[in-house]
Amino acid sequence: MKHLNDIPGIESLSDPLTTKVVIMAMTSWAAISAIFNKYIFADWDFGFVLALFVLLDTSTGIWKAWKLKRVSSHKLGGVFTKIVLYAVVLMVVHGLTNFSGGDRLLWVKDGVYLGLLVREGLSILENVSRINPNLVPKWLLVRLSEFDEQGKPIDNPSNPQNDA
Repeated sequence: MKHLNDIPGIESLSDPLTTKVVIMAMTSWAAISAIFNKYIFADWDFGFVLALFVLLDTSTGIWKAWKLKRVSSHKLGGVFTKIVLYAVVLMVVHGLTNFSGGDRLLWVKDGVYLGLLVREGLSILENVSRINPNLVPKWLLVRLSEFDEQGKPIDNPSNPQNDA
């Protein structure tokens, strides 16, 4: 049977003070994590997907700016602002859906999550279309540009679907 000291790199844990510090740190992290998940944000699957979309949007945005020779540190600084604002929105949605009447407000969470992903997804498509116009069908970009901030079609005489 192996002893704890036989495991490589574990020698430092044989010191009682080090062991206590490690146990205290793990306990503190568990408590902080539980409080964070309960009161601030807990949907880490969505958080990962949103972070991936933000990373893709930022990467394609930098690529687009480089290709168009419009690279600017000012625009890149906007990424930090976007991340902070997204975090605030996610915390508010978490509070609304977990502490304001149970399941009655889950639609808010779904709507906000969908809105954030669609916004990032559209930005990625726009960036890709500027990098290589042949990758994104023109009809898709035209169709997506025909909606206002409320998601309603803009009156465009060239669009026959607006006549309905």
